[in-house]
Amino acid sequence: MFTDLPAGSYDVERVDAGGSAGARESVQVEAGRSVAIFLAKENVGGVKLSATPDVCRDATHFGVMEEDGRVQVARFVRTTGCDRVIEGLKPGIYKAYYQTENVLVGS
Repeated sequence: MFTDLPAGSYDVERVDAGGSAGARESVQVEAGRSVAIFLAKENVGGVKLSATPDVCRDATHFGVMEEDGRVQVARFVRTTGCDRVIEGLKPGIYKAYYQTENVLVGS
């Protein structure tokens, strides 16, 4: 809940724990008025990525992209471990990847 927002137009979108964003909606806030926002439920799911130690050891980044590889859905810099839950995925076929700077080490 936000209070005391200045009057104006705001964009609101659902963001899940995995960082995926939902549909964006514009909301107009009037001075001194409250606004209730009801975001539509989205048909989404999630996955848990895990890598074997030999893949994880060399990976600096990992994530998920659409099957054709053109749209990256989620990308993470590996700081510790290679397990991550990614939520908010729309129904479809995805490809997980682990890579060093520009070299794929597993998918």
